[in-house]
Amino acid sequence: MKNMSLYYKAFKELKKVTETHNDAKRARKKLVETHNELDSLIVLKYDCMIDSDWITEIENTLEFIEKAIREDRQFITSEGNVLPIEKVKKTSKETIKHLSQHSDLITHVPEKESDPLIPDKLYVVEKLSDYLVYENRFIFMLLSYLRDFIELRITKVKEKVTTYHMEVKMNKQINDNYRKMIYKLDYEDTFKNDPYLTDNYYKIPNVKRMENAYAQVISMLSTELMKQVAKAPIIKPPVVKTNVLRMNQNFKKSLALYDYITSYTKDGYTLTEHKNEFNPFDLKMADNIVETIELSTLISYSFGQNLLEQLEQEYQIELEKLQQEEIKKFTLEVSKLKNKVENGKLDPLEYIVKLEKLVELKDKQIETLSAEIKDSLKHLDTIEQLNDKVEINEKQIAALEKVIEEKTDQLVLNSLEHETTIKNLKEEHLNNLNTLKNDYLEELEKTKIEQDETIKQIKEEFTEKENHYEEKVKTLNETNEQKNQEISKYKDDLETIIHEKRELNARYYGLREKNGLNINEDFTSKKDFKELELEMDAYKKFFKEQWKKTKIRIKKEVKEELNTKGQKRKNTKENEKEENINFDE
Repeated sequence: MKNMSLYYKAFKELKKVTETHNDAKRARKKLVETHNELDSLIVLKYDCMIDSDWITEIENTLEFIEKAIREDRQFITSEGNVLPIEKVKKTSKETIKHLSQHSDLITHVPEKESDPLIPDKLYVVEKLSDYLVYENRFIFMLLSYLRDFIELRITKVKEKVTTYHMEVKMNKQINDNYRKMIYKLDYEDTFKNDPYLTDNYYKIPNVKRMENAYAQVISMLSTELMKQVAKAPIIKPPVVKTNVLRMNQNFKKSLALYDYITSYTKDGYTLTEHKNEFNPFDLKMADNIVETIELSTLISYSFGQNLLEQLEQEYQIELEKLQQEEIKKFTLEVSKLKNKVENGKLDPLEYIVKLEKLVELKDKQIETLSAEIKDSLKHLDTIEQLNDKVEINEKQIAALEKVIEEKTDQLVLNSLEHETTIKNLKEEHLNNLNTLKNDYLEELEKTKIEQDETIKQIKEEFTEKENHYEEKVKTLNETNEQKNQEISKYKDDLETIIHEKRELNARYYGLREKNGLNINEDFTSKKDFKELELEMDAYKKFFKEQWKKTKIRIKKEVKEELNTKGQKRKNTKENEKEENINFDE
């Protein structure tokens, strides 16, 4: 699309040559008539109608959004810092109050009593404006939604309306005695943002309104307030309907627009596709498009046969020949006009015009020859310049070789001196190292002896103290063991007494309850009830112990009774037996 005009001019020049050429006309006619029923051109374009309801809704609310931004809602926050006094520019009541509570900030006492007391640091309160209130963040979110909402529709409408799509199909077959050709073309091309269709986009109703609304939204997002709010995290739906959003007119309208665009489910525009098909081609188009077949033949054949240089030479010869023929023709015409002027049959002005044209042709020829001569001279100048450069370079190389030789000799001398210096430095360094090493070893030996003596003394003191503390710890452990035994004994006695007391209390309360005596004490508190439970447990334990003893006693008594009865039966039987014996006797 960018080079459309350029190729059109070139095509017009081509047609000037081929349009009237008889062989070219016959070839084009044959190609046009061959299988023209298979030739087709399909063109796709789109028309668009944009709905006005959503644009009107946005336009009516943008005024209220702008007013909401101008309200410049903010929080005033106070931030205090202790700064060096040279950085303090302004003080306040908070500064004096803080200084009275933090006298440590005054570290220098004046020499004279009349001199002022100057602290090193002061507390400074800075009041900051915080624009990241919820309502401002809501406006930023709404503008971001509007930007994406409108931009999406602008992009889709513009993309469709300014896009040109075409499909070209051709199938040509020629079978002559000297040539057999098959030419198939299946060509698709899509131009986006076609400059010839951009005007149609701006002619669509409501496009300018949509673009203006988008520009207003972008402008509002570029305000200083929105730039500050953009630094905060964007709020996420659902939107909290604060008192400001519900009661303030500007924010109320903005909230209504937010509800509108978030619930808008339509595209907001209608696209209509227009498909134009040309089958077969129009005669003029067919005559023009078959030129591409011959051009394809020329390009592929000339490259395949490597004929580009030959064709260029032939073209230049033919061009020169045409120029010579044109000059001869014009010269003959001028001589005829000259005879007419001499005979008085022609106006001299016409003759002069013809002469000027002849001169112009000669000038063109001279310019062509001059250009060729200049090219030749340029080549000669280039060769001479290269020769001069070669000579200069040879001189420079010789000079550099001499310098390199001198530098090499100097480097050898410097290297020998450097090696000698390094050797002397190494020897000196080794001597210094040995001296330092010996001094260090002597000092280290002295330090080691002193440290050994100190360590021996410390060990002896430590052993003495360790023995003393061991004896002390042993005595304390024995005393502690005795105390622990006494405490354990006291604890056992105390538990026994407490247990007996609880048993007695339980028996006491039981006897009172058994005899119908009222118990006026209150055991409903947590502590008393817990004590009552423990008394009940003690009584149960006492009951179990007594029951065990009772069972043992009962068993013993039963056993003794059984033994007594058994003895009595035995005695009775013996008595009966004796009586029976006596009776028998």
